Amino acid sequence: MPDPLFEQAKPRIYSVTELNEEIRSRLEARGEVWVRGEISNLRVPASGHTYFTLKDAQSQVRVVMFRAYRSQLRFELAEGKEVLVLGRISLYTARGEYQIIGEYLEPLGLGALALAFEELKRKLEGEGLFAPERKQPLPFLPRRIGVVTSRTGAVIRDMLKIWKDREIGLRIYLYPVRVQGPGAGAEIARAVSELNRLSCSLDLLILARGGGSLEDLWAFNEEEVARAIAASGIPVISAVGHEVDYTISDFVADLRAPTPTAAANLVADRVAGLSEDLREFERRMTEGLRRRIETERKLCEGIISGVRSPLPLIKEKYQRVDELSERMGVAMRNLLANRKEQFMAVVRLFESLSPLAVLERGYAIATREETQEVVYQAVQVRTGEKVQVRFSRGSALCEVLEVKPR
Repeated sequence: MPDPLFEQAKPRIYSVTELNEEIRSRLEARGEVWVRGEISNLRVPASGHTYFTLKDAQSQVRVVMFRAYRSQLRFELAEGKEVLVLGRISLYTARGEYQIIGEYLEPLGLGALALAFEELKRKLEGEGLFAPERKQPLPFLPRRIGVVTSRTGAVIRDMLKIWKDREIGLRIYLYPVRVQGPGAGAEIARAVSELNRLSCSLDLLILARGGGSLEDLWAFNEEEVARAIAASGIPVISAVGHEVDYTISDFVADLRAPTPTAAANLVADRVAGLSEDLREFERRMTEGLRRRIETERKLCEGIISGVRSPLPLIKEKYQRVDELSERMGVAMRNLLANRKEQFMAVVRLFESLSPLAVLERGYAIATREETQEVVYQAVQVRTGEKVQVRFSRGSALCEVLEVKPR
């Protein structure tokens, strides 16, 4: 007869499968983990799944990335490439091999930037900086536009060419900045703040840069740039990179344009659309008057056909039709002339508020050569310093010989 005490002390005996299943469940309970290392033994069989070993100087671990996750990668895997892997720890029970089920993978050099991007994005989104209700609508008729971009890049040349070719008469205020590298973010943030303080209020700001890598576009992912955009009283369009590129400035701005060219065309279409609206209004007015005149003519013809000797009445109706035609023509011309005068008055008002109009009266604008800061007082410059003086036509580089504060 078996001893009950011995039965209670008897250890549990696992099958190999049971043991592996229990170990796998405990490993998978660990959740997601980030692991860095170098790719080796890379294999991609016909199934489309990817298998490789992730190793460092002392150890290695197997990684499997199933096809659904592998298809989302934006770069090619290669032997010897250092990467950062996000995945779940698991066990391949058939062989009893510990492995990582990879869900996300990126080159190691971009890992810190990508994490910083997501962290800042979550932070600003939590503060409500991306909320649709805080975004400003674009102006109905933007005429004065501030552009924050590189002075020498192809971006500003392409945008200016689009606006010139469309002949829409915009006034462009370029604030030149560095668009990548250390300190670029601070320059961009300062540009947005200073353009908001211009005496001639701008209608729209555009932040523009061509495409590039995540590091190249990083200036537009910095927190101070995002907060400067959020604080702007002028609507901001973010036009950074190519269509597939997204930056923090895209989420904070009042509107994201997929490219700088798209932003330039958007503004051009908006301004040109007003002219098209006026032409459509004129067409509709003309058509309405034509129908009214035709109705009156048919009325007269009906009277003629229904009355045998209505000569006095017919003459009166013809005269009435001619009078109405003339009055309606005059009314239409007066209305169109009035609308045109209103439009030209708005244009003249825009032009009178431009700082270039002040220059036409004999004034000049002085800026410091190093910082492009506008010089308002003599105490802002030093003897020997060079300043750029802009006239109504052309500019001159001058050296300060003497400073007289008063």
